[in-house]
Amino acid sequence: MVSAVDTVQGEYEGGTYKAWLKKISSSAYTAVSVSRFSVADSLVEYRIGGYANNTMKAPTVETPSQLNVTFEQSMAGYCSAVYLKRVKPGTKPKNQPDPEMVFPPGNDRNDAASSYEKTIESGTRLNFILAVDKNCSHEGDESADFPGDYDHIQRSFKQDVDKLNTMREAPYGMVEETTIGSSDGWRVSFEDQRVFSEAQLWDIKENGYPDNSYWSRSRKTYGGNGWRTTPDGLRDLDDYGDIPDFSDQVFKVALTDPNSGST
Repeated sequence: MVSAVDTVQGEYEGGTYKAWLKKISSSAYTAVSVSRFSVADSLVEYRIGGYANNTMKAPTVETPSQLNVTFEQSMAGYCSAVYLKRVKPGTKPKNQPDPEMVFPPGNDRNDAASSYEKTIESGTRLNFILAVDKNCSHEGDESADFPGDYDHIQRSFKQDVDKLNTMREAPYGMVEETTIGSSDGWRVSFEDQRVFSEAQLWDIKENGYPDNSYWSRSRKTYGGNGWRTTPDGLRDLDDYGDIPDFSDQVFKVALTDPNSGST
C-alpha cells in the first residue's frame, strides 16, 4: 500500500510539500505531510500527521487460549514486574479483573519464560503493564502489591474507563505483531524511565533512532529517518541512555491451546 501510493510532492503558494503514507504497525497506517517555506530568510518546516494520532489495535484473543511469555532482552538497571490486564468482552468496567502478575520484579533476565495458565476467553483484549521498582527493593517478590510497591506504572495501552472499546497505544510501550512458531503473537517493548516528554517518546516511536541525540525544540524531533528492522520485520532495538530506546524490557507473547499445550 505504501509503495503504491508513493510520495506526492509539489509547490504551493511559495512553498513546497511532500505527503506519503507510513506503516506504523501490521494493521495501521498514518498519512504524513511536510511543508517547507521561507520566512525572513529562514526555512520553516511544518508537519502534520503522526504516530500518536492513530489507534493501534490492542492484542485480542480470537479463540480460548493461554499465554506463553518469553523475555527477548532485559537491559534495564531498574527492576520491573510485568502484569497482564485482561479486558473481557461484555463486562462492565467495575467487574473487569484486576491486573495480574506474569513476572515478578527483576532485570537481566534474557530468555526467561513464564506461562499465564488461566484460559483467556475469546474476544478478550490484552493490556501489558510494566511496574517499575527503581531500587529493586522487591526483586523476585511474587507478592508485591500493585501498584503500591512500585515507583511508577507504564501501560502498553491507554484505556477509557467509560468506553472499554477505546484502547489507544500509550507512549511508553510498543506492541508489534509477530509469528512465534505456528501461532500469531506479539512483541512488547517498554521504555522504563519517566524522564522524557510524550513528544519525545512518540517521535522515537514514529521516526526511529537518530544519528545523534539532539532534540530540536524548533522541530520537536530528534531527526530520525525511520527504523532499522530485524530479519523478521520487527524494530531493531538498541540501548541508549539519553533518548527513549524502548529496549529496557522486551518480551514476546505467544498464544497456547489450553487443550493441547502447543502453540
